[in-house]
Amino acid sequence: MLRSLALLPLLLLLPACNDKPATVVVQVQSSKSPGEKSYRSEEGRFRVRFPKDPSISNKELATPSGVLKVQTAKVDSGRDLVFSVTHVTYPPSFGEVEPAKILDGVRDGLKGQDGELKSDKSSTTVEDGLPTRDIRIDAGKNGIRARLVLVDRRLVQAMVVGAKDSLDGKPAEEFFKSLDVTK
Repeated sequence: MLRSLALLPLLLLLPACNDKPATVVVQVQSSKSPGEKSYRSEEGRFRVRFPKDPSISNKELATPSGVLKVQTAKVDSGRDLVFSVTHVTYPPSFGEVEPAKILDGVRDGLKGQDGELKSDKSSTTVEDGLPTRDIRIDAGKNGIRARLVLVDRRLVQAMVVGAKDSLDGKPAEEFFKSLDVTK
């Protein structure tokens, strides 16, 4: 269930479309270079270091504002942790929304009804002054640790999901430390 939470905040930020559910098209492919641990998204304009090769999924969400293209790079580490980075560019109407409000919506979507918000730290990236949010949510024995970075209308959401006692270990620290988002 925690693995499916990555797209939930994206859906919660969008208004309902005449009571019709969003249409989702999914395409999954493996990383092209076996053994490669670094991942760079030209489209998402970020790079990150995964514990092993990521799988890439592309989704199209039909919304009242148009189709949103969502891409996720994900690694199931085999240690009860899933590492992922998702990026999406919101429609032009989101340009008028305060960044803090967008990040609040993503945080609340990740938390859901069953989650308990343990940490929520707002900051800006040192290099580019980008609005950033580091959050930690626990739900039973599992948890989510996420870094949300907003660049204009583009959201880059890095997450580690799994056993809550594993979220603060060295693999998660190195993952978040390696995230580099550019304008």
